[in-house]
This record gives sequence, C-alpha cells and structure tokens, in this order.
Amino acid sequence: NTYPNITKIDLSNLTTVSGSSACAGMCKDTTSITSVDLSSLTTVSGSQACRQMFYGCTGITGTIDLSSLTTISGYTGCSYMFYGCTGITSVDLSSLNTKYVCRMQHNER
Repeated sequence: NTYPNITKIDLSNLTTVSGSSACAGMCKDTTSITSVDLSSLTTVSGSQACRQMFYGCTGITGTIDLSSLTTISGYTGCSYMFYGCTGITSVDLSSLNTKYVCRMQHNER
C-alpha cells in the first residue's frame, strides 16, 4: 500500500501523460483510494506510460471518466492500468481513437 491515507486522486488538470513509464505503478495496490478524476486526460504516449497506474486499487468504485481520452500510443501504454480494481463498474472510453492502440490487455477486473 503505497499511500495508505489517500482516498481521492484528483488529476482533473492532467491532459497528457508522456514518456516511458511516466506514471507506471504510481498508485499500485493503494487500496484506500476510492475515487479517481482523470476527466481531462486526452493523450497517453510512451511505452508503459500508464502501465499499472491503479493496479490493485480495490477501493475505487463506480465509473472512471476517460471520455476526453482520444489517443493512446506506445507499446503497452495503458496495460494493467485498472487491473484488479474490482469496484469499478465501467470505464468511459467513448472518444478513444483505437487506430494506434496495439494492446489493451489485462484491463478487466
């Protein structure tokens, strides 16, 4: 449990994650997190940029709003991003252009 007292992650001003492993494993296994705001994220680029970002965060519940996300590029850019997050009911990827997405494996709960 990386940050045992954090319950909310507000990244509502974050629009771009770029660079190899930029946010990889950032909050991995932090079970105290109950909500995540990534509503302004539009672009993820770079190998493993968001890999395992919220992996195992079992306290996160409800819908994850990624409706602004239009582009994911880079091999395994978001793999395992929400893996093991058993409280998530849905992820809104309604604007995502999958043309350059090569893998989105293991994002199921």
